[in-house]
Amino acid sequence: MKSQDQEAHENAGSTHIKGVHNEQISGAEVALAPLLLEAKPVQGADRERLAAIAKLLGDESVLVRDELRRQFHAAGKIGRPLLERAGRSHDARTRGHARTLLLELGRAEVRRRLISFASRPTLDLEAGLILLARLQDPSLDARPYLRTLDAFADEVMRLSVDCGTELERAKILTDYLSETVGFNGTNAEYHHPDNVHLHRVIETRSGLPLSLCAIYLFVARRVGLRASILPLPGHVMLRIYGLRRSRIIDCFHGGRVRSQGALMAYLANHDICFEPNWFRAASDKSLFLRQVNNLVQTYSERGFPSEVETLLEVLETADRSD
Repeated sequence: MKSQDQEAHENAGSTHIKGVHNEQISGAEVALAPLLLEAKPVQGADRERLAAIAKLLGDESVLVRDELRRQFHAAGKIGRPLLERAGRSHDARTRGHARTLLLELGRAEVRRRLISFASRPTLDLEAGLILLARLQDPSLDARPYLRTLDAFADEVMRLSVDCGTELERAKILTDYLSETVGFNGTNAEYHHPDNVHLHRVIETRSGLPLSLCAIYLFVARRVGLRASILPLPGHVMLRIYGLRRSRIIDCFHGGRVRSQGALMAYLANHDICFEPNWFRAASDKSLFLRQVNNLVQTYSERGFPSEVETLLEVLETADRSD
């Protein structure tokens, strides 16, 4: 069964670092200024006027460009077709300005959706991670990635058809995702945003512990296995439950099985005092906010103030809703 959030994303097709230890998309894009515009929405009679001013998208004047920015942000979706048409212009300046405005409009919409999403008392982690990815790419079509997760689940079901217990099926799942598909911890730049965003981790088969655990979790949910993520500091783990026992999986290190004793030793070796909650299932909302924290650190290091501002507002909204 897919949640309403998942269905909504699929049909569309398309850190406040409080008590959270960060783990740490792409830096080759231009950071955009925060949008604090409060102009009145454009009425139907203004469409012709908007079409007329769209002809000025190639103007070199900063004042003209700022006014165009204000007008198109006020127009919202009404102005999008005009910008899309201008984005195919033969004039490079017109094309570039139109595409920049389209990106801004898309991110402004994602910002509103993220803040609304974070205000919910409970939420779906899979839908949240897809929405986070759209902060970088508002036009992201999630459907191919959801179908990939479905395909992983179908193959696990096929391979485990003769398995008698949940933990036997769990081994099939972890072996398939780690050995056959090749999911593993990143060997490249650890704090790169590609290691955070769900769709990029599915593409590259590499990412942060939380990103990898999330993929294992989503596949486990699809095949009917009970699983949760343990919010250990700096390195989350996946727990899959059997009838009487459970198994802790280190998704970052090739799906290795870890004992609770080994994890206690890990905490002691890093002078981290034990907290019982670290070995209990984390909620989807807390995991979503942990990933938001990871992105705050990533974008802060790379110099994306607008994205950081949006993410901090998401965290503040989540705080107020608790």
